[in-house]
Amino acid sequence: MATVTSYGAAQMVTGSCHLLEIGNIRILIDCGMFQENAEHKNSEPFGFDAKKIDFLILTHGHLDHIGRVPKLVKEGFNGVIVSTKATIDIASIMLLDAAKIQKEEYKTLLKRAKSRGEEATMM
Repeated sequence: MATVTSYGAAQMVTGSCHLLEIGNIRILIDCGMFQENAEHKNSEPFGFDAKKIDFLILTHGHLDHIGRVPKLVKEGFNGVIVSTKATIDIASIMLLDAAKIQKEEYKTLLKRAKSRGEEATMM
């Protein structure tokens, strides 16, 4: 028997992340970043154990479908990623760009915190 559990993009349009379980095989379909009013969810724990995912299928390269793949890997995903070459190519560019933007945003927030004497809360 197969089951599908949605961990994102359910009742919202961002954060696509669906777990398909067929017997002992666990397939994650997308691992997207939440955007707009749900950004706080990006740092929350996954509702599943990343180490137990066998396959990750990436449907396309938008951040709301690939944005949390680095977090998935950091938390122990070591399975097979299945996607088209075009999606992998664009995903690489998108993730590097998103990392650069996040770094710049952090620097700005840290600078503001330092000016208020609150930099310890940023570290």
